[in-house]
Amino acid sequence: MASRAPFSATDAIGYGWRAFTQNLGPLVLIGLMLLVTSVATNWLSRGFDNWLLSLAWSGLALFISLVIGLGLIRAALAILDGRRPSVEELLSTRDIGPYFVASLIVAAIVTVGLLLCILPGLIAGFALQFYGYAIIDRKVDAVATAPQSSPTGAIRASTQVVSANVGPLILLALLCFVLNIVGAMLCGIGLLVTLPVTAIAIAYAWRYFSGGRIVPAGA
Repeated sequence: MASRAPFSATDAIGYGWRAFTQNLGPLVLIGLMLLVTSVATNWLSRGFDNWLLSLAWSGLALFISLVIGLGLIRAALAILDGRRPSVEELLSTRDIGPYFVASLIVAAIVTVGLLLCILPGLIAGFALQFYGYAIIDRKVDAVATAPQSSPTGAIRASTQVVSANVGPLILLALLCFVLNIVGAMLCGIGLLVTLPVTAIAIAYAWRYFSGGRIVPAGA
């Protein structure tokens, strides 16, 4: 593989922006679905007096949000492969099993970390940020750091990539955080742009550091 220029967090964000503008339709759709799901979940959950119904609704809402979140990851990686993401890909439940299990493990780790003076939880969330990307990539085009398809394999792959590239990934995480805060401040509508842009930027970082494919935006 030809050598690449040094990684730049601003290059990753720039790639995400260019890719977003070239794939407006499906990316705005999935961003809208994420927002609507979040708002509907919070609103409807207040209407259940029965704890069993509330629990059932929470489980359904979690499943829907995981499908949509996985769709966003799948869309971001499709763009790096040089493909335009389709609506079918965005709503597919493919790989939802390992993603669901891995998400539960990550949520448990981060929650325990947050209870331990907050900082350990932030570190855990940072270290495990790539697990969803690893799950999709191992199914499509396995890379050296993630040759298996188990949830623990994806978590391990994320930890390996992050621990070897802490400096540039901290800067990228800060930029993504600021962008999404700005998006949320714009009545939440800005998240329709910032969520896809940052998801693509994170996918760019994952592929860069794991040796995966990155097709130039617009190629």
